[in-house]
Amino acid sequence: MADRIEWASGAGVTVSSNDVLIELKLGTSETLTALLKRKAAVALALEHAVAVSDSELQASLESFYAERDLFEREQVRQWLDQFHVDESCVREFIRERLLVERLAPVMFSNAAVAEIFGSNPHQYAHADLHVFGFGSEGAAEEFILAVKEKEIAPFAERITIMKRDAPEEIAAALFASAPDELVGPVEIDDGLFRVYQLVQLHEPRLDDRLSAIIRRELLEELLNSRLERVPRVFLI
Repeated sequence: MADRIEWASGAGVTVSSNDVLIELKLGTSETLTALLKRKAAVALALEHAVAVSDSELQASLESFYAERDLFEREQVRQWLDQFHVDESCVREFIRERLLVERLAPVMFSNAAVAEIFGSNPHQYAHADLHVFGFGSEGAAEEFILAVKEKEIAPFAERITIMKRDAPEEIAAALFASAPDELVGPVEIDDGLFRVYQLVQLHEPRLDDRLSAIIRRELLEELLNSRLERVPRVFLI
């Protein structure tokens, strides 16, 4: 293994380059897999003549800095020093992200996306929901009863979910429910339960947002298959 280099510190301890390598190799982090996929996507982008102009790269670099409240050149310099990163590396990181973002529309045509959508459009229906969390099934059932008897007026976090992503045991009932109807309880993790309330149901429609989602998923499948065909090999 490579010579030990102190890589980061915090809480009175240090992490070495060896620690990072072992974590990437043996830990549960998906960082290495994600990095390999990004590099594979960049290679595909270059094969398909996807390009990023200097002006586009500079604009994205400035946005990257602005997101981190770095507006002055001296602020940028201090930030780079803090992370021990050369700006050329930051520019390359951003360039790769831009290439990956632009790859999917090149790889997958509108017709291919429409075919995926048309094969099962109902899975792309989506609903606006209120989600209520409880520590026990009994508490969830008491809540449902209290709402039905108008003892309480429910208020909770609002989310949007596609039918295919809804809990399997209630997906059909949830997407067949009426507005304000409560569905559940559904057990999630560690004995916790959720109750869902439909706010609004949206029929499936192949708009720009959904097309982008389908393209990203197709690209992810392609990159996964490439990684399966040519598995990762550790070189150090």
